[in-house]
Amino acid sequence: MNNSPKEVGLRIRSIRKKLGLSMTEFAKRIDDKSKSGTVSNWETGKNLPNNERLKKIAELGEIEINELIYGSLENYLINTTKKYFEHSKDIELQIESAEKITNEVVQQSMKNPLINTFYEDGNQKMLDSSVNEEIGKALTRHFSKSDFTNKGFIVFIQMQLEKLKNENKPYLENGVNSELYKEITDIIDNSSKEINKLKGKYDNN
Repeated sequence: MNNSPKEVGLRIRSIRKKLGLSMTEFAKRIDDKSKSGTVSNWETGKNLPNNERLKKIAELGEIEINELIYGSLENYLINTTKKYFEHSKDIELQIESAEKITNEVVQQSMKNPLINTFYEDGNQKMLDSSVNEEIGKALTRHFSKSDFTNKGFIVFIQMQLEKLKNENKPYLENGVNSELYKEITDIIDNSSKEINKLKGKYDNN
């Protein structure tokens, strides 16, 4: 899970405003060393509070510390799914289909006890892996039931290659030779590009 200082700052500002406190008053509620300028730096994303201060701010906002740092699980799922589509440029989806798949990923992920546990524990690697798996399942369901065309078949194979590439990441993180990982990743990327060339040849069939 990647946290944006500016987004964290906006959540801190929202908590302060909800409490009806000035920056000086809010700073006093955190600890004796915090000043109005400190709070201003947090809210503008110039820097982040330390762990103890984050914990105190989360308590004041009556939210979990992970929600303060990363946003709600639902927003994380929506943003992660959107980024998946943005990075997977070979997967062409209509806006309506993308929104439908995103909603499905959110619904299924919110029901998944492992995803909820990984989110609460701040286990980024396992959370990202589990969410990518849910995205892959949703895409598989979408293409397998709605697009038995040549183009649909090509996109489905590209989606499987992208899923394979994402599932390979833990190997690199756990000691697999980086050159081997890069060569295999390049093969997958080149395969996807070659398959993409078939769209023009088999278009409208």
